Amino acid sequence: MAIIEELKKQEDTLRIVEFVARLSSMYELENTSLKKAYMQQEIENIKNVFKLSSNYRGTFGTGYPFYAVGDDMKYDLPVILEQLRYNIELIEECRKQDTRLWACFNCLEEKIDEFPNLKIYCKHCTALSDELKPRKVINRIPDLDIWCVAKKRTTLKTCDELSHLLEQAALTTSDVNPLQTFKDLKEIVEAIQSGRMPTRHLPIDIHVVEEDILNNLIEMVPDSINRGNLDLLIYPYSLRKKWDYEAEGYNFIQDFLGSFSDLDLPIETQKKLYKARKELAERYSVEELYAILMETALDSTKRRHETVQLQKIFKEKVNRWKI
Repeated sequence: MAIIEELKKQEDTLRIVEFVARLSSMYELENTSLKKAYMQQEIENIKNVFKLSSNYRGTFGTGYPFYAVGDDMKYDLPVILEQLRYNIELIEECRKQDTRLWACFNCLEEKIDEFPNLKIYCKHCTALSDELKPRKVINRIPDLDIWCVAKKRTTLKTCDELSHLLEQAALTTSDVNPLQTFKDLKEIVEAIQSGRMPTRHLPIDIHVVEEDILNNLIEMVPDSINRGNLDLLIYPYSLRKKWDYEAEGYNFIQDFLGSFSDLDLPIETQKKLYKARKELAERYSVEELYAILMETALDSTKRRHETVQLQKIFKEKVNRWKI
């Protein structure tokens, strides 16, 4: 793609940031039925790859688009204004720092195979501000946050299997080759704008959790909330460039309330999920659960859920839990 070649020659930080931020905004604003169908197709592709693992027990999703369209994905994709705000902030940060040359190009081109992942490799680099490092720029690119549920005591084996299966299916994280990810997003946006189903894949954010651990966490959610403990952490193995154990963990209560979506869970897990949701919906009002959702959220997540459409989706979701 000529624009990438041009950017490589100029190594102009502002142009790179503007290029990625513009693509991210264009993707966000292009909320057509085709884009939704594309995302559903991508989710199905990932799920089908998971099923090839000998230790596969199920699939669920968190994050976008699940919090924005509901568990059954029946709603139209809304424009997430927070994403647009982030893109503008990234450009403003670049202009404020007046960093002419993006020092990352040589690393991304010449040393990318040596990196364990960008989160680790770039952390201590002093060549430029943290706000303009590759992971910050890459974070403007949409991805899919999908979880593979594995059999008990098979996490490492499952991760090893998925590494090969995902590679064969050309499904990768953005850390593998960021410059290629930029190109792919441009092709995805152009295809959707022209009414064609994209042939390129979105980056993936894959996590592995064992079935018994997931079941225990689901059962713990109501009791944890009842006791006022709103920090219930889950520590999966997550795929960046390689598999890493999440030492800091994710707040499972936030995901459970906001975006946890059953894509193909085992029957036993579905029963526990139904029971936990029903218990919460009967004990707490929608307003009380919404307050908990907001209390456990990062600032960016709070701003997303302040929108009328996402509040409506949350309310209807909780009301369905009572049935």
